[in-house]
Amino acid sequence: MKDFYKVLGVSADASFPQIRAAYRTLSKKYHPDLNQGDVQYEEKFKDILQAYSVLKDPYKRKKFDISLQNSQQKAENINKLRPPKPARKTSYYTSSEKKNMLRRDIYMSGGVILFLITIITVIVSLEKSFYLQQESYLEINQPKQELIFKDTLNLMQGFKPDSVSTSGAVIKPGSRQANQNSF
Repeated sequence: MKDFYKVLGVSADASFPQIRAAYRTLSKKYHPDLNQGDVQYEEKFKDILQAYSVLKDPYKRKKFDISLQNSQQKAENINKLRPPKPARKTSYYTSSEKKNMLRRDIYMSGGVILFLITIITVIVSLEKSFYLQQESYLEINQPKQELIFKDTLNLMQGFKPDSVSTSGAVIKPGSRQANQNSF
């Protein structure tokens, strides 16, 4: 809504002669006949004419004053109800919070690295202990295994297994085929 008092350049408590004098000076200045072809002057003249037509009639002026006062109060109430807009941040953290975050990130990554090194060390030590136990087991049990191996060899030397011919038949020791196949 336009403030017609501002359009005519008078105060809200101006008398009718003051309003008429303001209208006459402004209408002479912005009249379309004096400023031919200029749209801005024509629009301004229409606003001045509308303001004067409302403010010269006491009934229309009273109605306009009430609506102007209500619109100003609504604007004030809206501004009171609206919380002020916070300043827009480019970052969610202040510089000290960023430093703390950087420090925390460094500590966390260092902790992860130390954890991984500990895990690797434990795995390597377990692997070494496994091989050491295996070697000690072989050293302790090696004489027993050698004895079993020697006994097996001795038994095999005294025992000749049955030979198999090229046809797949079993050749018994002492037969004619057994003597022919021997080297």
